[in-house]
Amino acid sequence: MRELSRTHEWAVRLSLIVILSRYDVLGTIDVNLNELQYLAARLNPFECRRLIAALHYTTYELPNNLADAERNVDDDIPCIRHLVHWNSSPTEGKGKTHEVLAHRLRQINRNDLADWLGKSAFMQIGKDLDRAVVKPFDELSKEETELPYPVTLEPSERREEDPWMQVDVILMATLLGLLGTLLTLICYTILQRIRQHFRTVKYNKSEHKAKMSDTEIQAGPAVKEEKSKIYPQLISSIIINLTFLASGICISWPAVTLSKLTPGSDLVVSNDNGGWIVSALGIGGIIGPILSGSLLDYTGRKWFIYGTSIPFIACWVLTYLAKSWVELFIARFAAGISLGALCGIVPVYIGEITEPKVRGACSATISLMIHLGYIFGYGLGPLLDRKMFALVSLAPIAVFLLTAVWLPESPYYYLKKNKEKCAALALVWLRRKKNNDDEIQQIKQLIASEKKSGIKELFSVSSHRRALLLVLLVIAGQTLSGFMAISSYLDTLVKNFHVNFNSNVILLLISVISLVSSLLSSCFVDKFGRRFVFLSSSYGTTLCHSVIGVYFLLGQLKVNTGDLSLVPLIALILYIIFVSFGLLSIPSIISSEIFPTNMKGWATMVANVSGSVFNIIVSKCYQLVANNFGDHVIFLAFAVIQLVIAITATIVLPETSRKTFKEIQENL
Repeated sequence: MRELSRTHEWAVRLSLIVILSRYDVLGTIDVNLNELQYLAARLNPFECRRLIAALHYTTYELPNNLADAERNVDDDIPCIRHLVHWNSSPTEGKGKTHEVLAHRLRQINRNDLADWLGKSAFMQIGKDLDRAVVKPFDELSKEETELPYPVTLEPSERREEDPWMQVDVILMATLLGLLGTLLTLICYTILQRIRQHFRTVKYNKSEHKAKMSDTEIQAGPAVKEEKSKIYPQLISSIIINLTFLASGICISWPAVTLSKLTPGSDLVVSNDNGGWIVSALGIGGIIGPILSGSLLDYTGRKWFIYGTSIPFIACWVLTYLAKSWVELFIARFAAGISLGALCGIVPVYIGEITEPKVRGACSATISLMIHLGYIFGYGLGPLLDRKMFALVSLAPIAVFLLTAVWLPESPYYYLKKNKEKCAALALVWLRRKKNNDDEIQQIKQLIASEKKSGIKELFSVSSHRRALLLVLLVIAGQTLSGFMAISSYLDTLVKNFHVNFNSNVILLLISVISLVSSLLSSCFVDKFGRRFVFLSSSYGTTLCHSVIGVYFLLGQLKVNTGDLSLVPLIALILYIIFVSFGLLSIPSIISSEIFPTNMKGWATMVANVSGSVFNIIVSKCYQLVANNFGDHVIFLAFAVIQLVIAITATIVLPETSRKTFKEIQENL
């Protein structure tokens, strides 16, 4: 009798399971609050707005006018409140299964959250069936189908991270770096002494032979002039510009990292604090040019550039150890000091070690290296977390420290310090020819004709004043094009175009295209001239800003722009091409050519401090204006400013291509 009763009870339970499953009572209930909180913590504001807009539609595919629906989603309301409202509304999400929400998550490219939600629902169904079989009926009827906590894809037991592990990694990396640098410097010093000795002996012998055979050369047949080699100058430019590769990584860092620092990550950064982190690079850039302008003629060009690696190392160490946005701000500020100093001194160094025929191409490697840094950042940023990205970003600095010690100092600096033999040996290394007496005499005459000047002469002498205004004009064209701000917010900008492409792939594609554009610039800058390259870049940038601004304006006017989403993306790609072609490279080339040697320190300091101030204003105002007035205002403003600069440059900008420093000064 007892067995019959037990069999009857099991039969009733199985019937109940079938009935509950048939009418979606078990396993297909609404998404619970804990799951919604888990999703809201892992969606950035753009993704949340797009998800809420998509959930309001019942069609399987996303509609073409989704962008209009997104604008109706109130950004001031937290994401969790939007999700709870949808889930509890009888006309929207109430009674719908997990599959509806998971399907929309996949459509906004959040497959990870969709997979997690599916796993959560599957585990819930298993628990409900288990309770239906095991629990008595009176207890089962009182329970609700609810998860006490969200299911995660991580293991339930997690080992606590060893607090000393981070310190060990940093200390070990620092120790190995210091030991490697010390060993390199010791080897370099020994080899340099040996090379200096043999070069001095060789130089004295060649000078003696030249004096002894003067009469024979005059009486005999004409001797073929020894030609200089280009590759040592190009290699030197590439090595010294590894610092700009590191700078490109720093500039691209916010675009790939700030979007990850949302609730749920180990470090949370708000939009306002993110704006300050972006602006920190420009704030530090004010101090860098002051240091380079003051120390340019005291430390030498080469060793000052070598010292700029220290703030970069500090930047990535602080980024690795950061616990709040303040550490990230300080890290970016330190990198800004190096970037500002490099913008002032590297063009000077490259201009002084290269010949006029290759000076433009070698100076254009600055832009090339910056774009390689973008590829580095946009390619590895999405794949690595913040800490690993910081450690990997130290690699270009390490390569620079190991290779730059072998480069020669500027012959201009040596001759200003009355070290003629050192200048001759530097030119032998750079030109790969023994006799450089003509060039040495030209440099000596140029230095002798220049009086020792201070910052007052920069504004009182008309030629210096005109040169400064021209450099400020091209720097304004570079900074007020919004390149620094657009690069920092590139990921968010691409998402605002509502294109159905992975934003990380688009960022990497844009950086590769910009690299190709900068390569073309290095080829054309000497052939077609600085003026042509700058003007074509400036007018092209104006057109691209106008197209993007009009697109956002149409959206603000509630015009359906769903079919035009590719137009602003193409305009953005063209903008990057035009900026990389001229606006990024020409200012550094002109600033290295247009000032006399005695004014380069002060002039580059004033020009780059002004550029840093422009960058701070643009970086801080970009997000502020976009949030309060709309993206169309900021891009149309960029277009108007760039057009004014382009027209002004058409009237006043001279050509400096293939001219010596003396010829340029005579023209001014």
